[in-house]
Amino acid sequence: MKTQAAFCQAFTISEARCTVILWVALLGGALLLAPASSFAQIVGSVKGHVSGPGGIAVPGATVILIENATGERKVTWTDEEGNYTISGLKPGPCKLETSLIGFRTETRDPVQVSPGQPVEIDIQLTMAVP
Repeated sequence: MKTQAAFCQAFTISEARCTVILWVALLGGALLLAPASSFAQIVGSVKGHVSGPGGIAVPGATVILIENATGERKVTWTDEEGNYTISGLKPGPCKLETSLIGFRTETRDPVQVSPGQPVEIDIQLTMAVP
């Protein structure tokens, strides 16, 4: 308490106000030092593989995840092996759309995003009929 009194006197702050400032600083520091993994549990992710006829990987396909509650969209593209990942998603029902020129758009609805546990959805695209 002597340290707190000296701190308060040095800045000419009332003891009550000084106590509040010190508690806020202490709690703020604790939040900054909290491990990131404790916050990671409140969001989810969707990942998977996109293939075409014969199971061949489809690179460059557009994958859009739309949150049903807000309409917010997250967009990514498949890599050279046909894999995709969309992270940082709010838990809840979503719609997943996958498309590429020359293929029919594939939709999955609903997709249930869960916190801390990736949802895996593999998509097989079919050729578009001209």
